[in-house]
Amino acid sequence: MSPTNENFSYNSITNIPYSNTIVLIDGIFQGPQRITTPKYSVYGDYKLFNDGGNLKLGFNINPTDPTITKDINVNLLPKGGVIVSVGSTEGFGYQPLVSAGGTAIISSLGALTSIAIGNTGSGYRSGLQTVNVGLRTDSNEVVYFGEAVVNGGYVTSVNITNPPPAIYDQLNPPEVIFDAPFGYTNLPLIYSNGSSGIGTGAIIDLIPSNDGSINTFEIKNFGYGYNENDLLTISTGGTVGIQTLTGISNFNPFELIVTEVFRSQFSG
Repeated sequence: MSPTNENFSYNSITNIPYSNTIVLIDGIFQGPQRITTPKYSVYGDYKLFNDGGNLKLGFNINPTDPTITKDINVNLLPKGGVIVSVGSTEGFGYQPLVSAGGTAIISSLGALTSIAIGNTGSGYRSGLQTVNVGLRTDSNEVVYFGEAVVNGGYVTSVNITNPPPAIYDQLNPPEVIFDAPFGYTNLPLIYSNGSSGIGTGAIIDLIPSNDGSINTFEIKNFGYGYNENDLLTISTGGTVGIQTLTGISNFNPFELIVTEVFRSQFSG
């Protein structure tokens, strides 16, 4: 059942009398609200109305907050195709989350002139975060002076936008600090190449290993509408994808195969 702009989602059913109907979901009696028009907004577990000779059954999305529709475990719709268990392949070629590093270049007058990138880091996503860059002081504080330039997940240079005072020792430059890349969290699961379906809403957190594979993940929302043997993966690049390693020819996608789903049992 797909939500409408009303508080209820509808499906046409046949061969059930308009009155004296009993509806059970997973063996649990549903409290009815019988009305004659879908425009009349009242709350109940479900409601019945006659539409052109067809009896329609609508389940309330959420009686206290009709906008809650993404989490099938929060709204009151019968559940269908909720992921219960999956199998996985680690894949190969994903950027691990590594902070960049560099060296401060100090002039003879003690001024910061540039940053020499020593470690490009990886896993940075342009458009998702601003990578601030600072210098650590003697009191262990960090004074931020600029922003890193990110290309393809790697830091390639630093723009000095707020030069610090010229107080540094050219022979003993201060430590350069880069913001860490944001974690790969709340990533939407999508269908892999060659697989398709109507499942939606599943999201995942994951951590790539240093070798570019993924063996640590947690499904945060199990979505709905999935079927057994659906093959799911994550997108690459952008703000909702994961960065991939450059210069490799044997990239393999991380994939999940749905092995079990939950479907509410309906009787009436």
